[in-house]
Amino acid sequence: MSIIISIRTPDGVVLAADSRQSYTNARGNTRVGTDYGAKVFQLSPRIGVATFGWAFLQPQTANVMFNISALVEDFRATINPDIGIQDAANQMSLHFQQIYNYDVSTLRWNSPPAGELAIGFQVCGYNQNSTVGEAYLCQIPPGNATLLGNTNNPGSSWNGQIDVITRLILGYDPRAGRLPFIQHIINNPIPNQDNIETQLRGLQYVINWANMTLQDAVDFAILMVNSTIKMQRFSDGIFMNAGDIPGCGGDIDIAVITHRDGFRWVSRKELKADIQ
Repeated sequence: MSIIISIRTPDGVVLAADSRQSYTNARGNTRVGTDYGAKVFQLSPRIGVATFGWAFLQPQTANVMFNISALVEDFRATINPDIGIQDAANQMSLHFQQIYNYDVSTLRWNSPPAGELAIGFQVCGYNQNSTVGEAYLCQIPPGNATLLGNTNNPGSSWNGQIDVITRLILGYDPRAGRLPFIQHIINNPIPNQDNIETQLRGLQYVINWANMTLQDAVDFAILMVNSTIKMQRFSDGIFMNAGDIPGCGGDIDIAVITHRDGFRWVSRKELKADIQ
């Protein structure tokens, strides 16, 4: 369980994520494993990546599960530092889809429900000598990469446990489509009116992405990730689906990628010794 977000501005791309990882124990209960998981990584001098979904995978050549962070670092070592961002996203999708296929077919791991992702990555950055930043979403399964947007079209994309951010920005919970009256409207549209999705979009906050500085984008990323963490602390699901664990938590790691300076960390947790 995670929350990751990227913000595309004319000046660069901001990439942020929480640090909590959870797991299912022998009784089938979901537990918090750690608040020190790494979810934001530098992939090349001009490319960063953030991950959500499964925290552990077992490669074909291993006898044990590996943390997703170790597997991302292993993948990083296989690519050319000058790789283009679309190629990086495509190669990452293929690489992790192969591991996923092994885990669900050979090791008989449970696959996610139809239409849901097991693992996802946002791959963000710049091609060499380009002034236009791009963001791609790697989806596993099915193992493909799709363009989320670029810095010529500023905006934001978020993945993982997205309900809090979606409520804040779009004005409604993404699970609203399950409500019976919404289903009725979808199946029985009112003549000469916009569809329900278009009408709900009227609740979306007007955010001037094109006017954001990098510092504004960093502040916005902190607000969104921290709001998710804090809301989960005080909530226990929703009434139509009560009972949940706070899946997001820990420190917020943040990176900035620009065409001038490439990838650089803004905030990154480090190892420490808290000796009493």
